[in-house]
Amino acid sequence: MSRARTQLLPICTMVLFLSGCSARMAGRSISESALSYQSLNPTSVSDSVRSIYKASSEASRQAEQRAALLSSNPDLAPLLDQAENDPQNKEARARIVFEYMSRELYWGAYDLLTKALPDNLNDPDVNMNLAVIWDSWGQYGLALQYGERGIASGAASAQAYETMGRILLHQDEPAEALSWYRRSLEFGPGAVLLANIGFAHMLISEWEEARVSLEEALALDDTLAEAHNNLAVVLARSGDDTGALAHLLRAGRPAA
Repeated sequence: MSRARTQLLPICTMVLFLSGCSARMAGRSISESALSYQSLNPTSVSDSVRSIYKASSEASRQAEQRAALLSSNPDLAPLLDQAENDPQNKEARARIVFEYMSRELYWGAYDLLTKALPDNLNDPDVNMNLAVIWDSWGQYGLALQYGERGIASGAASAQAYETMGRILLHQDEPAEALSWYRRSLEFGPGAVLLANIGFAHMLISEWEEARVSLEEALALDDTLAEAHNNLAVVLARSGDDTGALAHLLRAGRPAA
């Protein structure tokens, strides 16, 4: 599998990272606080420009994402109003961040989280959520910086460690990713986690370790198409063409 087409499995559990934060009404442009705190230490001017451009482009979707949130659950309207208008209501803001993140409506969550940063610069949950968001936006260096600050501030959960592994895989650092994935695995195995561990082993040509992890992942969840695809690659590498074909058939449509 080409590294350029790395497709990590989604980590919906990251929506558990919640914290106090604040927001503004939909339709407004990107705020000064969002621009001020989005970047910790850009490695170059071009990195900084790209991150600002990305945040600005996402800001145009604010009204759309707010509407999508309320369309999916109209009962959230009073809570959303509280989160946007009462800066002291941390519970309302945390719940709305959760709802945005769980639907991958990342600008809504980002807007709340960045406005929380002046008072929560070292909050592990705020930083880990921002790491997830920047990773999803393809700004891996910035995602790693927020992730590292979240870890340094006390984030010590399976989700936090898995996020670090995910970001490092996106940065083509599979060996370092594995070290974080192993820490996450100490909290218990999960199909997605094991599938990503298997993929990381593939990238450094540890074929037997990759096979074991991918088979364990599929034993927990046989519907993971990417795991079937990667296991097919591993089996083909070992000469098991029959096994590889069987998993390829599970990974794609019959016509493919």
